[in-house]
Amino acid sequence: MGRRQGRSRVPIGVLVLGVLGFAWVQQSGFLATEFESLLSSVSQGSGQSTGESTGPVATVADGAVEAAVGGIPARPSGAVPMTVEHVHDGDTLFLRTDQPNALVATTDAVKVRLLGIDTPEVGDSAECFGDQATEQLRALLPDGSRTWVTADQDPTDRYGRSLFYLWTEDGRFVNYELVAGGAAESLMIPPNDAHYPLLRTAEDAATTAGAGQWGAC
Repeated sequence: MGRRQGRSRVPIGVLVLGVLGFAWVQQSGFLATEFESLLSSVSQGSGQSTGESTGPVATVADGAVEAAVGGIPARPSGAVPMTVEHVHDGDTLFLRTDQPNALVATTDAVKVRLLGIDTPEVGDSAECFGDQATEQLRALLPDGSRTWVTADQDPTDRYGRSLFYLWTEDGRFVNYELVAGGAAESLMIPPNDAHYPLLRTAEDAATTAGAGQWGAC
């Protein structure tokens, strides 16, 4: 009787263990599936994050890099608006402001010399391409038009002229435009050299291309 009971307990124990083992396998399989799903979602999320960080996202920093690569500065936010009274020659003109400011202390017309450039002379000491350079500046800044100005380290020269970088109403950098078109050559008089590397590069390109005075004179 005892043996029969002993023999009968063995299959029952095996059966119980089998059932428990089967349940554990099913449960562990479910957990494994869930774990794999979790890993997959984490991996996908990581991939999406990486894709977003390396994609072409427009930022202020990107704009700064583009400006640096392009080289031509946009009109600074602190530039002062002035009205063109008269263009004297390719690098000198008279401007007026409606309200005195940090750069110009009077509402009278002031004589302005463009920084970083030099154009051929006109008048009694006329040089080749002087008249054409004057016309190019007048085309950029006609009488009565508005221009935006900034200074460098020294805002005036020994002759009392204001020394400015100029931008047109539509944002073109006038000093650069004159050099790039061959109407002017680059000029550095320390300490006013903020844009000299750009202007020198523009002069080299204009010379190579034979633009303006480099092809006519």
